[in-house]
Amino acid sequence: MADTIKTPEELAKEINEALSGIRDMIKKSATKEEAEALKDDIAKLRNEFPQEEYADKIDSIEQSVKELSNKVKNVSIVGMPNGVTLRDRIKEQLETETWQKHLKNRAEGESPIANIETKDINWGAAGANGTNDVVQNAMPFLVPQYPFEEPFDVRSVFPVGSIDTGSLDYPQELLYTDGMGMLAETGGSSETSITFQMVTENAHRIATFAEVSRRALRNTTWLSAYLANRFMEKFVKLLNTQSLVGDDTGENLNGVYNQATAYAAAGAFTDTIPSGESTLIDAVIAMKSQLYDTANVMANVCMVSPVTHYQLTVQKTTTREYAYEQQLAQVDSMGMWRINGMTLIMSKDIPDGEALIGLVAPTVLELLFNGGLDMSTTQSHASNFIGSIVAFRFEADVLFPVYRPYAWIKGDLATVQDDITAA
Repeated sequence: MADTIKTPEELAKEINEALSGIRDMIKKSATKEEAEALKDDIAKLRNEFPQEEYADKIDSIEQSVKELSNKVKNVSIVGMPNGVTLRDRIKEQLETETWQKHLKNRAEGESPIANIETKDINWGAAGANGTNDVVQNAMPFLVPQYPFEEPFDVRSVFPVGSIDTGSLDYPQELLYTDGMGMLAETGGSSETSITFQMVTENAHRIATFAEVSRRALRNTTWLSAYLANRFMEKFVKLLNTQSLVGDDTGENLNGVYNQATAYAAAGAFTDTIPSGESTLIDAVIAMKSQLYDTANVMANVCMVSPVTHYQLTVQKTTTREYAYEQQLAQVDSMGMWRINGMTLIMSKDIPDGEALIGLVAPTVLELLFNGGLDMSTTQSHASNFIGSIVAFRFEADVLFPVYRPYAWIKGDLATVQDDITAA
């Protein structure tokens, strides 16, 4: 081609004609071999025309060739008449000199690597472009979509911290008899008695693992991310359940519901609302008031099941005249419900019809992690190595000390409503 080029204009004309041909080839499903041929021509031009006046022209043309070459690589030829089947591509490779020598030696030694571009393969339904077509078995999804396990993460509600020990001892107050008072200058001081018990909270291990073949790991780019995300969803679900309703048996956490004080019928609240005028919202307020009355704790959180949440939010808050004009149940623009100043949180772990009410503060309870969350992978185990299996392990050590369990109260709302409503 260089023998016919006399001037930069003629050079540019010839190369531009070649580029025009490449554009036509792309529209007709060009292959990477045809694109590579033009690159070879450009390289020859550089050798035959090293003069400076040609350099910029060739650089500009070469850049265009690169852009077109990249486009060719991304062009799909599925369904095109000049596309080839996988059988044809394999046949081409086996007919090369390298593969012929390898096969002639009975496939001894390391196998040559076949460079087969999957973009050049027709992945249609079997028989669409010939009897030997193949069907692609999976798409490389980047972000797997799965339903959420929980509507909230307890770590966003309870105080969270880290600890460098697997066991924590702390005093849990049982009774405080207040003797503090105003006394004369020389009068004797009044005694205050405090009784408490030492509680030991040990770390609880939350863990699981999954085994995946190395082939699957190599060929499914999102697999490791999927496992990590899925494990985290399950971890949050389990942590929510354990910290709320764990029964303290075996390796289970001692959940706050298990330690909360039950609502007790009391004369100060019994039969205080005329028949037919009480609502479940009144029952929630009665529980909050009793908690403050008996434990001097002003609750800021109310946890209920989805069913109870619905029952509460459809209750009328203006059934009767209140002493002050205020909606007792409110919702903000983000859908966050509040009842009488308490954040209303839905959790399937709370039994239908019940409410768990209490004070969330670092002085009341904490979620402590010893070492944080750990996601590890290995194939070092002998059977894994031999079987080409990768193990994913996910685990965490959690301590859940509840320093003041009396800061929480629980109760069946219908039972509370019966107590506060006059017959």
